[in-house]
Amino acid sequence: MSEIHCWQFLVSRSQFLGYRTVVAPDFMCQANITSLLAKSAEGDLNYGNTAYYREIHGSKIGDLTGLLSLR
Repeated sequence: MSEIHCWQFLVSRSQFLGYRTVVAPDFMCQANITSLLAKSAEGDLNYGNTAYYREIHGSKIGDLTGLLSLR
């Protein structure tokens, strides 16, 4: 069985500003790629209490999978 590593992150937006990464894992900060989280959250996500699955391929640090939960 392979090991799965998980890190918490926070992406937010306001009525006037687009998506912004607020909290990101250290390894993403060190690689200066935290904007990938905000870019993967973009889109028409207007439904509350919903989770969205995102994949990021080909980043500097490899492939990533994320689960976005909206409230």
